[in-house]
Amino acid sequence: MNLLFVVPKAYDVASISPGICYVATATQNADHRTFGLNLNNTTSDHKSALSSAIIKHDIDGVFIGGTSGDFDEVSRIATISKRIKSEILVVVGGYLVSTEPELVISNINADYGVIGPGETTSVELLEVLRQKKSKKLLNEISGLIYIDETSELVKTKQRELRSFDFTRIPDLSLLFDDDIKENKHICLVGSIGCPYNCTFCSRPVGTKKYVQRSLDSLFNELDHWLNLYDIENININDELFASNQERILAFCARIHDYKIGFSFQGRVDAMNEELLAELKKAGCQSISYGLESANNEILKSMKKGTTIEQIEKALSATRKCGISIVGNFIFGDIRETYETANDTLNWWSSKGSDYDIYLTMIQPLPGSHVYEYAIRKGIIKDRLQFLKEGCPPVNFSMMTDDEMLRLKRKIDNLLHLKSKAYNVSIKAVNVDNSLDLMVECGHCFNEFEVYARTLRVDSRWAFERCPHCGGHNLLSPNDIYKPFLYKQMVDDISESYFKNFALNKKTIAIWGAKERGQLLILSSPSLRKCLVKIVDSAYQNYKTKVFGIYEVENPESLKKSSVDCLIIASTNYKEEIRSIVLDDFKLDIEVLDI
Repeated sequence: MNLLFVVPKAYDVASISPGICYVATATQNADHRTFGLNLNNTTSDHKSALSSAIIKHDIDGVFIGGTSGDFDEVSRIATISKRIKSEILVVVGGYLVSTEPELVISNINADYGVIGPGETTSVELLEVLRQKKSKKLLNEISGLIYIDETSELVKTKQRELRSFDFTRIPDLSLLFDDDIKENKHICLVGSIGCPYNCTFCSRPVGTKKYVQRSLDSLFNELDHWLNLYDIENININDELFASNQERILAFCARIHDYKIGFSFQGRVDAMNEELLAELKKAGCQSISYGLESANNEILKSMKKGTTIEQIEKALSATRKCGISIVGNFIFGDIRETYETANDTLNWWSSKGSDYDIYLTMIQPLPGSHVYEYAIRKGIIKDRLQFLKEGCPPVNFSMMTDDEMLRLKRKIDNLLHLKSKAYNVSIKAVNVDNSLDLMVECGHCFNEFEVYARTLRVDSRWAFERCPHCGGHNLLSPNDIYKPFLYKQMVDDISESYFKNFALNKKTIAIWGAKERGQLLILSSPSLRKCLVKIVDSAYQNYKTKVFGIYEVENPESLKKSSVDCLIIASTNYKEEIRSIVLDDFKLDIEVLDI
């Protein structure tokens, strides 16, 4: 069979995800032809990219992997694939299916879902389908869920983790060839699962156990990639790199002679100065720590098994050894109060400049204890709608909604102040309109260069990490261009354009309520005269009216409205929005994007 493996477009930031490549490689070894489509690396819209790949390679089956926040994206890919070729096989997997299998497979346009490790399950499924054997044999395949010919939901027995084959080298080039070549970076899997039970962790079926790969196997794969690519650094893509110091020291002894940089995810209670010194000597560039809170009561509630004293000791020792730190504080635990949250914020405000620690709200992801808690308490009332919305943060803490809102605003303000680059200047403008920049770090004030950067006005991920201290530096266009010049230019062009709309009494709707849409509304009095509606896919997040005038509505409301023109002010998914309005909603209106 000819199979297409698809990586969904990431909303925030895309990275190398080896999991889907393990499945693809397993099917290759079973004599199937495999092709890859990474939607993060294409400028085409979903329909064009999928159509091109499916028709060109005469694809028989599409495999899509995704996380719990990818429901809408995976659903879109599955639906478009079926429209292009109605008889095509669609198989979905990843955390999305493994954590909510019945809910997902009942509400997505896919033929089969794979629960847990997908390598063996996928091969066995394809074998039954290829040989056109009795579909009763599907019930003998572990880790499978589907709806049969009688419309009954069938879920087979769980597949054990031991089925994972660490000797198989995943074909990362199938989906991430451009990323590897451009960044000279590779991700390796050193273990599956985690021995800890943090309440916010989404742990799919089949990864309850913690299974470590042998170092011989790990380095055999590293040698393979070094023979194919010019790689300068690697990331151990595990929830927990190692559960004991002996394994870390053994890894350091072996990787030292490779003269290659590496990073991994570790625990603060497992680090000490001696171990960190060995890691630095071996080439360790950064360690990602799950810090979570600076309040011991909240850490205990999260079942982290760590304390703020251990956090401070590990961070200090890591920085002393010259290793960059990546970490997060997450807010909104079940026991979180406004006072405990401020304990963490006060710690971050006083010491956060020394380390690169991000602040965010807890997401109750399917598979986690806090997700089940939010459902039991009636906070998440509709699990399907929650998935469709991308699993947003909800208030299941001890804070009131007003306190939660104040906390979010405080976090946003602090992040903006702490993460801002001190100075950004343009070195060159390239033929593709990307910019070469000189950045003066807002943390350590050292200068570094950034090449071929395309900046998006409202991207939360428009940052660069300082190579000297590891600190995040926000690179907003407003840091580069004089804000008043930028605003004046936009206002003049916008008013001139929309004046004719007002004269002809045309009505306008805007899709996108974030900064870009708001700037556009402010730019033109004529536009404001014509504007009758603002819609946004994340309309639930807008509790107050934009400028106290415009309520943000569900895009579905466009079906019941009579407007002459829709302006797409959303940064992402422009072609998808256009397709929804014209093809799905079948509206006969003019669609513009900015």
